[in-house]
Amino acid sequence: MVIRVSGYPGAGKTTLCLRLIKELGYDYHAASAVFRRIAEERGVSIEAFYTSLASNPDFEREVDAEQTRLLAKHEHLIVDGRIAPFLPCPFPSLNILLLADPTEAARRNLRRPENVGRTIEDMQTQTEERIRVERAHYQALYGIDDHLGPAHYDLVIDTTALTPEDVFEAVMEQIKLFPSSPPSS
Repeated sequence: MVIRVSGYPGAGKTTLCLRLIKELGYDYHAASAVFRRIAEERGVSIEAFYTSLASNPDFEREVDAEQTRLLAKHEHLIVDGRIAPFLPCPFPSLNILLLADPTEAARRNLRRPENVGRTIEDMQTQTEERIRVERAHYQALYGIDDHLGPAHYDLVIDTTALTPEDVFEAVMEQIKLFPSSPPSS
């Protein structure tokens, strides 16, 4: 099985993925890690980098093509990326969407080193703008109207009032029901 995790910034995608890796022993790919590394190399914020993708769609297509190659080769893979559930995959896939209240998501994002000194309001505004830019970008690039629309996912979890362990347990329950569920370690 391939597990593809998407969701709003601050909803807990990375936390969930790292816990699933530990439990399942799957390989892991985070599209955001690729983008963050490149933004750092260019000396720009991740938000500025995401905005710049609109003028360089070939770069994003290259990153998405790499994800597609990984999805085609690895049956036991966890992919953390907002476009991942829309990419072709020959293996059974569980697509997960994580949601969070904007204030709580902003609070969580403030814990990232690059956001030290920012306000909750600033983080909320930044997240809203990022999602707006992504929606327009994915519409133009792939014809996807709402990449965060719950109808695209097998499992939708609002993480606002949940602990990371609660989220992990909810996902593991779903995995156990999945036709080709992996054994627990």
